[in-house]
Parts: sequence; structure tokens; C-alpha cells
Amino acid sequence: MDSPAPDRQVPPTVIAPADDVPEATPTVAFEDFWCDERDRLVRTLALQVGSVDLAAEAVDVAMSRAWQRWEELDDHGDAGAWVYRVARNWATSWHRRRRRIARVDLPDRGVPGGQGRVDDADQLAPALASLSDKLHEVVVLRLHAGFSVAETATALGVPEGTVKSRLARALDSLRTSLEDHR
Repeated sequence: MDSPAPDRQVPPTVIAPADDVPEATPTVAFEDFWCDERDRLVRTLALQVGSVDLAAEAVDVAMSRAWQRWEELDDHGDAGAWVYRVARNWATSWHRRRRRIARVDLPDRGVPGGQGRVDDADQLAPALASLSDKLHEVVVLRLHAGFSVAETATALGVPEGTVKSRLARALDSLRTSLEDHR
């Protein structure tokens, strides 16, 4: 097997109790999936849970579970959404147990796609923080992570229509909030 490109990380060896780890090694398809998706999923989840470290740990746990079920997930084609959902659930459980997570600072950049660009992250952060968790999560998945409506619906376990309506409500709220600051 050829070594990965220098700019791609190689998935770490999963160490778990013997009864939780299948005997087979991950397939090349899983290794490619891990290399292509891990960092994006960590960044996306970090915006939701407020901690890059927690997001990385949650995604790693979810990736190990995906590795164990790879044949099943690979057949359905929505492995990224599945991993996000498992990671989000794991992080939510951790958050409930710890009750102490602060929102991460947002990068100093505008809204993806260039529409309604906000140059000052200080304006965007409070506007996003004012959204409910459900609306905030849809904005993060659709606009930051670039999930499709279907992928977002799968990740959140809701119908596609719910994703569309939540995004519309969130964008209206953000638009109003950002116009008030101008």
C-alpha cells in the first residue's frame, strides 16, 4: 500500500477491549474516509459543542464505531452524517455529565458563500450564540460544514423539511440581529 500524501494524516490505531474490536483491519475506503472527513467533522462539531478537544475526542470515538460498522455504513453513502450524529450524541452526553463547556471563539471570517459577509467576528459570535441549540446546529452543519439538506437531516435525525424551516428561521434571526448592530 502506498503511503498517504504528506499533507494527509493517517488514522491512529484503534485500541479498545478485545471484544469491541473486530479482527480485520480497516479497509482502504475507511482510511480514505478518515483522512478526508475527520478534520472537517472535528471543526464542525467544535462549533456546536464549544470545545475543539471535546469535538476531537467525540469524533475519534465515533470514527472507531464507524470502523467497526464500515461495511454497513459504506453501503449507505452517508457515513459522514452518521459519524457526526454519533459524535454529537457522545459530546452531548459528556456535556450533560460535566455541565461546563464554553463556546469556542469563531474564526475572523464571514459567512460561507460570501453572502451577507460579516467582517467582524465579534458581531457574528453573539448573533450565533443567541440562537437556540437546534437552530445553531443547523446553521453550523449547512453553512460551515457544507452538509446537504439530506445529510443534515440524517445527522440530526429530523425530516428534511425541519432542516429547511430551522435554517430559514435561523437566517432570519441572524439577519435581524446583525442589522441591529450596524
